[in-house]
Amino acid sequence: MIGNKFLFAPDHTINELFILHRAFPACLIQVVQTTPATFRIVDLYDQIDEADLLKHPFLKEAQEFWRQYGADLQGTN
Repeated sequence: MIGNKFLFAPDHTINELFILHRAFPACLIQVVQTTPATFRIVDLYDQIDEADLLKHPFLKEAQEFWRQYGADLQGTN
């Protein structure tokens, strides 16, 4: 299940939403408030080659997680 890999991590002090990817490669993804929302890796916790990181499907999965569960948190999709 895609929801088991991700956890919302809102930062209310700066009014930003982050998604924590808990599987390999573990990382923190910022949901940038644009229309449509964009996603940016801001912290990487596992060692992974940049080329492998770009090929890994987790960012697309994070976008799907956002569409399923989080779009109404910020009013964007």
